[in-house]
Amino acid sequence: MKFYIDDKEIKTVITNAETSGSLELVSRMALFSYIYDSSFENYKAKTGSNVLIKDDNNENVFQGNITSITQSKDKKNVLIQAQDFLYPLLNTKITGRFKGLFLPVLKDIVKEFEVINTIKEYLTKQVNVLSLGQLSKYDIISVISRKIYGEEVKIYLDGNSKMKFLLPDVSGSTATFTFGKNIISASFTSENKKNISSIKTLENKDVVSGSVIKIVDEVNQNSGYFIVTKDKHAYGKINTMELELKERKI
Repeated sequence: MKFYIDDKEIKTVITNAETSGSLELVSRMALFSYIYDSSFENYKAKTGSNVLIKDDNNENVFQGNITSITQSKDKKNVLIQAQDFLYPLLNTKITGRFKGLFLPVLKDIVKEFEVINTIKEYLTKQVNVLSLGQLSKYDIISVISRKIYGEEVKIYLDGNSKMKFLLPDVSGSTATFTFGKNIISASFTSENKKNISSIKTLENKDVVSGSVIKIVDEVNQNSGYFIVTKDKHAYGKINTMELELKERKI
């Protein structure tokens, strides 16, 4: 893993990056800590500084801004919390009418990001949303998606800060996990052990909160689709997910 703050590589990181997200929070968060000494002037961080995290293949896994800095009593250990670039979308209230085809309206709202067109069949839908200053940019996208799909579309940014859409549809499931293969452990609800509440799997960075995943039980010849409500990635280690049953196949 490689860690950068304001384009300067931090080489004294003492804990691996952990990124997480949930349907409620929307914006993804990263946590890591490193050793800091006054002689490491280049390692000085401040709220708002840019954060970039790369994996061992030099691929971007997180980009965002520092929202919190915590120092140990001797000020030699620094804990960094960062939020990705969706965070300002959640906290930017706007005024205006957003009317027209879905794609042009969408690009007008999120012009700072490249939109990945994974929902092409809906991009020519007409939309009409009015904000009197009470809605954030993200709120407007949520209102539009509920009107088109009947439920909210999950929006997230990949490691290169490209905006992607996750449809709450089993046909668009992100990954398949199988007991005895890429599922490390699982816990169940007490109701006849039918609903999986959480699982740990071999790391899969493309599975984030809002994803629909398929889980297969080959022994009992069962499978089901689940919405990931919370996810926590320890890169190079495991992915912990909390799930909600979407659809069961027997």
